[in-house]
Amino acid sequence: MKTLPAPSGSRSLRDRFDPIKLVIVLVLIVLAIGVWSIARNRVVGPLDGLVTERLCLDHGELIERPVTGYERSNRFGLVNRSYGSCSFGQGPEGEPPMTLTIEETEPGPLYRAAKWIGIIVQLGIVSIFLRLTVDPVLDLYRYVRSRAS
Repeated sequence: MKTLPAPSGSRSLRDRFDPIKLVIVLVLIVLAIGVWSIARNRVVGPLDGLVTERLCLDHGELIERPVTGYERSNRFGLVNRSYGSCSFGQGPEGEPPMTLTIEETEPGPLYRAAKWIGIIVQLGIVSIFLRLTVDPVLDLYRYVRSRAS
């Protein structure tokens, strides 16, 4: 019995699987995670710190206590995850210093909107990175591969 050759348009799984391309994609994923972390710490972090500081100052005025420190919420970060807090000094009646989490200060819609904007900015930066790198890198790989064969 005579077998017919496979149609020219179909390729076997072995021909479609390209380990070098897989490694390139994995490296791009790792780089994108790195860009996300850098965006979080270098771009969004300082703005987030200002928003948290303002929140703590406003709450300190409300409860009549000076702000002695604050920690921004970093729940969406890759490392150093925290829920944020505000530290306040002694109260007007001599009450001891206290620390409240961001949630305990009842942050309100503007704080939450600023947090969402931060997340959107992070994702936007990663998206721009991927848009600028993925196609050129894969096109270069295709070009080098076609020249090599």
